[in-house]
Amino acid sequence: MVIRLERVPTPTVAVGGTVAPDADTAVVRGTEPDGADGSTSGGRRRRRIALVLALVAVLVASGASLTAWALIAPPGAVGHDVSYPQCGTALPSSGTFGIVGVNGGKVSTANPCLSTQYAWAARTSSGAALYANTGNPGSISTFYWPASGSRDPALCADRTSPSDPGCAYDYGWHGAKNSLQIAQNTVSGAAGRTWWLDVELANSWNGSTSANAAALQGAVDALRDAGVSTVGIYSTAYQWSQITGGYSSGTAASYRSSWAASFSPKHPMEQAPVWVAGLSTLDAASRNCSTTFTGGTTALAQYTDGSTDGDLVCGASPVTTPPTSTVPTTSTTPSTSTTTSTAAPSTTTPTTTSAPTTTTTAPTTTTTTRTTTTTSAPAGRPTTAPGTPSAVAGNASVALSWTAPVGVKPGWTYTVLRSDPTAPTPAVVSQGLTTTAWTDRTVVNNRAYTYRVAAVAGGGTGPASAPVTATPSAAPGTPTRVTAVTDRAAGVDLAWTAPVVTGGSPVNRYVIMRSTAPGRETGLGILTCRTPTCSWRDAGTARGATYYYQVVALDDANATGPRSPEVVARAR
Repeated sequence: MVIRLERVPTPTVAVGGTVAPDADTAVVRGTEPDGADGSTSGGRRRRRIALVLALVAVLVASGASLTAWALIAPPGAVGHDVSYPQCGTALPSSGTFGIVGVNGGKVSTANPCLSTQYAWAARTSSGAALYANTGNPGSISTFYWPASGSRDPALCADRTSPSDPGCAYDYGWHGAKNSLQIAQNTVSGAAGRTWWLDVELANSWNGSTSANAAALQGAVDALRDAGVSTVGIYSTAYQWSQITGGYSSGTAASYRSSWAASFSPKHPMEQAPVWVAGLSTLDAASRNCSTTFTGGTTALAQYTDGSTDGDLVCGASPVTTPPTSTVPTTSTTPSTSTTTSTAAPSTTTPTTTSAPTTTTTAPTTTTTTRTTTTTSAPAGRPTTAPGTPSAVAGNASVALSWTAPVGVKPGWTYTVLRSDPTAPTPAVVSQGLTTTAWTDRTVVNNRAYTYRVAAVAGGGTGPASAPVTATPSAAPGTPTRVTAVTDRAAGVDLAWTAPVVTGGSPVNRYVIMRSTAPGRETGLGILTCRTPTCSWRDAGTARGATYYYQVVALDDANATGPRSPEVVARAR
């Protein structure tokens, strides 16, 4: 599912979990408006989220229930994902599985090539899986939105409120049921396949982060209640954080508390398998297998395989491939230093845990942060490990969260172990923690850090969790010389220069922000540009309409800089 984007009429996309209706917005191939309201609830053109390839080894190591997974392909196996943008094109002849998008770019439409593409996937040795688009467009949705005071199935108290969790849950529930019905009308045994939910900024997210998470919980519950045994989440750490506010195993309890008056989750979302999106090589995908954005087990990692999206089943030893398999989403003109693209910016934010090359040297000593607890630990040594931590890298910081081990007792504390290339032996960096979350602020930017967590009781320290790796990075600077002019043929031409300050990690991607009113720009998508000067034509505009733009630099560590000054142009 690496994204190959294109422009489609009338979508709305968001950054930061909020969206302003926009008459025409660029989106990923595979994403279209959610009806006349202009909202988008679906996805990534190529990241057709659909299958979960899980390995027994991964499940056993993580303590997950084997019955909750569809064991489709072994660790290290690779396959591909496709959807309606691939209609009429040659589908991959290699790979052991196929993932097929059910929707035609939005929740309420069907992929017109679902039958053909599903037949292709079903012929692979490990078979097919499916994925569905998601979103939370709010009351502007023309597909479905509940009435105030209704229970369908959750209580929607105020349909006009962007923070009402019950209304959002109902939308997610009905959207997933609709996607399942589309699949069942086209192929047999759809409920018996693994399903994935596509969660990305190109979808329409008009609610609060808590309500957005509720919409996704509704989708999970609807599919599971309909007999789908495995429902996974496809996203990146950055997009998941922007959309849901960082819902994870460490924060789920607070979300459930805020939802309690409207509904109770039937199938906790943090237990769903994870598919990490990516726009890189197979070896980078292999490293991404050690990351998670929810605390759930990562079963799949995406990469670019020539002109299609490749997907790696996690659980095998790291693999490497030549970088030639990476296909940039923009075209570079050899004779100039300007990269120009007429395709819509990609909305896939790659998740990479590899540390970029750096000459920075950090002290080899380890700083230990001690948090004191007044609760005496009970006797006995913990016999199980905490869940694999979730790590979110920031500027000189890494935020960790994890689930408590099975059998946890009052009084137990946690110790965090850390290692890095300068100190490869795991050492205690924090201890005595009484909660399942902690932020490491003693790290150096652009260096990969690996963390493990262990529970501690009166009888000693229990086994350490599986490792998670994160690379902190300083934020890049602001793009300069941003201009927007009317294109001679149609649309608006946008141009800018790379920021002077990179934050220590290469800046090769930019978030394009757009609106039809000043000061209301929201995320249009992500454009890859590897040259000092970049340009892009916004062809998804309405003739004669005025558009406002901002550009945000996004570095290889997924750190974003400040927005550029606003520019404006009238579309031809």
